Amino acid sequence: MSSEDPRSITGVVQSIAGNLEGIIKAELRLVNADLVQTGHRTVHAATALFIATALGQLAAGFVLFACVELLATRIALWLAALIVGGVVAIAAVAVMATAVGRTRQITPATGASLVSEGRLSHG
Repeated sequence: MSSEDPRSITGVVQSIAGNLEGIIKAELRLVNADLVQTGHRTVHAATALFIATALGQLAAGFVLFACVELLATRIALWLAALIVGGVVAIAAVAVMATAVGRTRQITPATGASLVSEGRLSHG
């Protein structure tokens, strides 16, 4: 900057600070808009997933009911229901045990580990 420049150092610093503030506000508005859009997409996807899960449970109920009815043609109805319920309970325990085992293998990521893996930049 020459000595003939009418702007003072304070004026230049204030101008830079004002520009930086404007950039930060614009970035925050952009992030906010992106989060809102992502939130709307997530809600729509979650709603569809909920409906699909409910319909799947209803279908599974009918299949299990059909299994009970099929077994009831050969054995007592209460025994058929007990057998089908027991098989479903064993399957549920097996799936739960697998899920718990997989959950225990999860280690939370820290900021430092994300940076070292290249999934997050430091700057």
